[in-house]
Amino acid sequence: MAADHDTATAFATAWARHTGTTPRLDVRERLYRLGTLHPPEPFPAGRSRVAGEQGRALLLRWHREFVTAVRGSDSADNGSWVDTRIAQGRLTS
Repeated sequence: MAADHDTATAFATAWARHTGTTPRLDVRERLYRLGTLHPPEPFPAGRSRVAGEQGRALLLRWHREFVTAVRGSDSADNGSWVDTRIAQGRLTS
């Protein structure tokens, strides 16, 4: 269940009372809002390009580190995620 803290707590309390189970916090998430975006000065040299097999190792590392930072653990699906998006031309590096 995904909800704000008060709603989730109320639901978990009612569910525990109804089922006799003990609720357990599984994932805590937070929403961040970007204020004003300021491009870097000076703008960096270079440009992005559609990722190919030559960038797989780097993209795999980036994805693994992102998933670990967000979920708190690595995903066994990293290679599949990267390979699918490289094949579809959906990643840039």
